[in-house]
Amino acid sequence: MIFILIIQQTDLQKEAKSLLDSLKSFNNPIYYSILLVLAVFVAVFVFYKNIYLPLQHKHSLEKENLELKNTRLMALFAELDPDPVIRVNVEGKIIQSNESAKIINDSKKIIGTKLKRILPFIKINVKDYIVNDKSAVYTEELNKKFYSILFRGNSFLKIGQIYFRDITPRVIAEEKLISSQKQLKNLSNHLQNILEEERQRFARELHDGIGQNLSFTRLNLKKLASSRHIKTNGKHLNKIVESLDSTIAELKEISHRLKPKILDEMGIEPALISLVNNISKEIGINGSVNIAGFEKRLNPKLETCLYRISQESLNNIIKHSDATEFNVQLINNKKSLE
Repeated sequence: MIFILIIQQTDLQKEAKSLLDSLKSFNNPIYYSILLVLAVFVAVFVFYKNIYLPLQHKHSLEKENLELKNTRLMALFAELDPDPVIRVNVEGKIIQSNESAKIINDSKKIIGTKLKRILPFIKINVKDYIVNDKSAVYTEELNKKFYSILFRGNSFLKIGQIYFRDITPRVIAEEKLISSQKQLKNLSNHLQNILEEERQRFARELHDGIGQNLSFTRLNLKKLASSRHIKTNGKHLNKIVESLDSTIAELKEISHRLKPKILDEMGIEPALISLVNNISKEIGINGSVNIAGFEKRLNPKLETCLYRISQESLNNIIKHSDATEFNVQLINNKKSLE
């Protein structure tokens, strides 16, 4: 037993000695691994210090130079711009303006002034718009001129640029166009009123003048036909009376179409119902009317206009469509008519 322990102890001593001898030798693979790791680390460090950092620094310088060049160009263009240009810092103070800005205010006096004092309508957080590269557009009148005003933030330069574009000619042209449209509308309304007055006058003359004369003539002819003292063919007189009856009926129809009496007396709803019923009866097309919201009568001119529009629309249906039925819908929702 003692002999076996001695042998094992001797073997352990030999292995320990062999391990120590191998560590003393440069042929040990551990040394090669350590040297390889050190070599890689040194190579990475040299690359980072002598290649990567210089390239990054060069790129940063080139970017700054490019931005500086662009800034100078922007400043040059702003100075030469025929329209006003103002520059502000993140505090909202005006730090620069071009020569054209004098038409808004004396450019020397506005330097260092808060933007809101010069342009109070620009109600934005200037710092937020600059830091986040935001933009805002306004349209304002300044010194009797109209401008489209653009505020544009620049986070890199930490400034805000306000560009003014003179749109006075465009605004004047738009105002003239609106004025012309208004004049045309007034002229159209005036012509419509004149036409409606002529229709009413013509309808009255047909009804009160010619209509009454024809009725009087019919009455006399009827008396003449029934008279025993006249030796005339009674049948012939009766035909004349029938012809007069037809003429009077047609005259009443024309007078009614020119200015329906029911429209003046009862309003738009009964007038439209009567119009639709007459068309349905004459043409053989089924017509219906849906009207709502007319508890009170409208302005007479508006009622006449609505009636004429409906009349013209129904005439178009009769002439240009093969419809077998139609519907007229008129709704007054207090704000508009549909």
